Amino acid sequence: MIVLDARNVNYALPQGVTHLHAFGVREPSRAGDVLREVSPVTTIYQAPMERVLHHPWRDANPFFHLIEALWMLAGRDDLSTLTRYVTRFRDFSDDGVTVPGAYGKRWRDWFHPADGTSGSADQLDWVVRRLRDNPRDRRTVIQMWDAYVDPGRADNGSKDVPCNLIALPFETEGHLNLTVFCRSNDMVLGAYGANAVHFSFLLEYLAARVGLKVGRYWQVSNNFHAYVENAGDPQACWPTEWGPVDPYAMGKVRPFPIFESFDLEAPANFTDTHRDRRLREDLAVFFDEGAFAASQMVRWPFLSRIAIPMALAHKHFKTNKGDERYLGAIEILSQMPANNDWRLAAMEWMERRQRSFYKAQSDGPTT
Repeated sequence: MIVLDARNVNYALPQGVTHLHAFGVREPSRAGDVLREVSPVTTIYQAPMERVLHHPWRDANPFFHLIEALWMLAGRDDLSTLTRYVTRFRDFSDDGVTVPGAYGKRWRDWFHPADGTSGSADQLDWVVRRLRDNPRDRRTVIQMWDAYVDPGRADNGSKDVPCNLIALPFETEGHLNLTVFCRSNDMVLGAYGANAVHFSFLLEYLAARVGLKVGRYWQVSNNFHAYVENAGDPQACWPTEWGPVDPYAMGKVRPFPIFESFDLEAPANFTDTHRDRRLREDLAVFFDEGAFAASQMVRWPFLSRIAIPMALAHKHFKTNKGDERYLGAIEILSQMPANNDWRLAAMEWMERRQRSFYKAQSDGPTT
């Protein structure tokens, strides 16, 4: 077992790239050649709420990472929400309508109650109830792999069966921690990209509902790899002395907690049940009615101050042309809270594309 201990994802990525180039074995896979660590790899995130990746080389799409994490909390599996941000997500759908391995759907609305009653069991509500009753409960399990359905899907060539299989929340010294087991982990796009956002959101959400502080996040990857075309050269990725590009450590940004200020306008008897119902109602408006309609209706500060500006900026970028697509998007993003991690990552992502646009304009047509 290899252990990579990192403050946050911005430290984990350079560690992982360097490790795979030093020790990884090149081998073919279903989707192309990979560099693979022959042993399982555990990544420890000491500060999992510092979840936004800022490396220019990686050029991670913060709009997609944020929206997908909220889509999971909402328990959704619709494909159309995600293809607005990453069109090639169509490649992970068997029917062109749904994402068959969607984690959030399996958290919220997939497995049936054992007592035979109708409907689906919400695993997150169940975990919250048990941990409230006993924070040291060792039976809290969030399952993503469905042993009844997924083997057949794998045999029949499904485009998407869950990579992350199971999540185990547990308490230590007043903090809620999370261990996630993954069968196959793409280091670049998965482990140190989307997964670092998905599961830190899940951890923070559960901790807030249970009434504990956020602890650590362990990602156990049985097959830890990077596609050769994505792995990069460590010398090119990190042209300065080895180390992270981490605005958290530099004090430039901080996380915006997902439940910050949620209860300020709430009545005195406002409970976790009321708060979670509001959260899910607001997410339904955000996804079903759109970001503009949600801006007039939602009560959840994380949506109104972070997710809605991000969604509106991305929509402006996608629906406009020329310089206006960048200038307008950046103006929308500038209205987000200062020193916010999502704002900085979105600004950087947009400005990289703006610079490429200007360069193409100045270079002119080639002959």
